[in-house]
Amino acid sequence: MEMKDWRPFRIKSVGEIFQKYFEAMQKYIYRIRFTSAEYQRREMRLDFKRLRLSLWASIRAILQCLLSLTVRYTRNEEVNNVIDYLNEKLDLDIRKVNTIIFLSIVILESYWLFTFITVINYRLRVVNVFEDCIENSDRILFEKNRQYLIDRFVLVSFIIGTVAKITKIILLFSFCSVACLIIYLTSILHNPIAIIALLFMMFISAQHFDGFSNILYVIMIFFSFTLKFYHIRFKELIIRLRSIVSAIRMRNTFYYIESFAIRHLNEDYVKICDQIHRINVHTSQDFMFMELMFKYVMIFSTYQLQKYSISHFMVIVFVVLTLQFFLINHALYFMAAKLPISNQLYYQLSVNIDARIQFKTMRKFQKRNGPAICTKLKANTFMQLVNENRVGLSCDGMYLLTKVKLIEIFSLNVVLNILIYKHFIR
Repeated sequence: MEMKDWRPFRIKSVGEIFQKYFEAMQKYIYRIRFTSAEYQRREMRLDFKRLRLSLWASIRAILQCLLSLTVRYTRNEEVNNVIDYLNEKLDLDIRKVNTIIFLSIVILESYWLFTFITVINYRLRVVNVFEDCIENSDRILFEKNRQYLIDRFVLVSFIIGTVAKITKIILLFSFCSVACLIIYLTSILHNPIAIIALLFMMFISAQHFDGFSNILYVIMIFFSFTLKFYHIRFKELIIRLRSIVSAIRMRNTFYYIESFAIRHLNEDYVKICDQIHRINVHTSQDFMFMELMFKYVMIFSTYQLQKYSISHFMVIVFVVLTLQFFLINHALYFMAAKLPISNQLYYQLSVNIDARIQFKTMRKFQKRNGPAICTKLKANTFMQLVNENRVGLSCDGMYLLTKVKLIEIFSLNVVLNILIYKHFIR
């Protein structure tokens, strides 16, 4: 699936969006093809057809690392002359930039290897969530909310996809400009093999950056859609529960039809909690990795580029990239912080109505074998269905991401940004 498939204007259902999400995760995050049925039966075959994404991405990363190490530690006089010439013309230390690239690739590939081992060992817990959302999401949503999610996905995909295309064009132009500068303004022009090798390594670098940017766009488009989907699911449950509570209060009694409806809503609630918990198992690690990667890029790049002024183009690129990471992270955090609030509201309403129903039923049957019925009621309350009140996406494994934690993370990042960018202000 390429970037053009991220803007599916002909999508007619929410299930198709989750299907696209599953395919994008396989291509850019897991780097292996499989179906949910194969994964649940533990019959996933590791052949070349399924592993070609992993092999190509690994080879690309190895070649990029070798290029960075060669530029950093080469003793070839001709190559050193080229690097020194570029340093003078671009006012940039190429060796330091390659060090940043090398360490970033090592960190990213190490994290991918950890994810890949989790997948092939059948410890990926979100496959069931994808399957259920693909098959049942359109059936359980209100028509208005379903159309809203589809329209929002198409709009966000179009905007972010357009930005991605523009970024790739600028990246391609930059790589071509640097390649032409090296070829036509240095002695490498007289060596055809070196020219071919240079163009090949430029192509590898562009492909690697393109793959990393695709991962970011997958997170921005599809994961934000998932957060919005569960927020709407909570909203619909709260609306339905409040309508039942209003009906009970109007009649001042309780009938079996309300009992069935509330039990059905509570089952949906527990199911949503379980799905978000499965997502949270992996997303908490991703959030923590994004935070660490963001801090690493900021601190290490600032140390390497601190001698340049704020007007230098590499400093401008660095500031733009860090701001992009900053906005992406906190946009996702802000959306994730809404889930604990919705969960708390539904949980409170459910517990209150459960206590009201239990009180009325116990009072009604108080004179008829009271102890036995009371024991049965207590054993079947809604409280017994929920093992723990666990909803909300974690920033790490220690706490749920609430609005208080969101403010804390945002404040710390703002302070860190100010301290780091202060090095660039002369």
